[in-house]
Amino acid sequence: MALGTALTMNDATETGDASESEGSDLVLSWSGRWTLTHRILAVNILTLVLIAFSIIYLDVFRNRLSKERVRQTRTEAVVTAAALNEIPLAARSPALAAIGNSTGGRIRLYGPGGRLVADSWQLSGPTYRLVDPETQGWKKDAARALDRGFNTLVGARPLEDFTEPRVDRLQSWPE
Repeated sequence: MALGTALTMNDATETGDASESEGSDLVLSWSGRWTLTHRILAVNILTLVLIAFSIIYLDVFRNRLSKERVRQTRTEAVVTAAALNEIPLAARSPALAAIGNSTGGRIRLYGPGGRLVADSWQLSGPTYRLVDPETQGWKKDAARALDRGFNTLVGARPLEDFTEPRVDRLQSWPE
């Protein structure tokens, strides 16, 4: 028993005008006369636009995080100064050490002439440690390279490396 296939021929095929009929069957009504090349190009352009908007969004988000961190640090400094101002001189050192330990920061108190009066690290020890970048692994190097690349891409200024002032006076800190 043989398997048979039934084909129906339309009028155009029967009259010998098959090429016209085949061409009209291949036209896709949903494509809106966009060729495959145009559609591929549109998808690629859309991808590039999405990447550009993602980069802009990440830059805005990073800038907002940085500004929020600066605002938070400023608020902590104002609250700490107000609290230390209300504490008697004899109790300031333990309070300074306790505030430094609880915030994880380093608090330095300067006198009217700009001379260092108190340092929370001298009272309770360091609350954090700066690590030499040369001693860290390749993952940190890769992260720094990505960060520098992103900064270049968005035109951000590179940050200066932190250096401890030689003479610890109020005038040594432009902040």
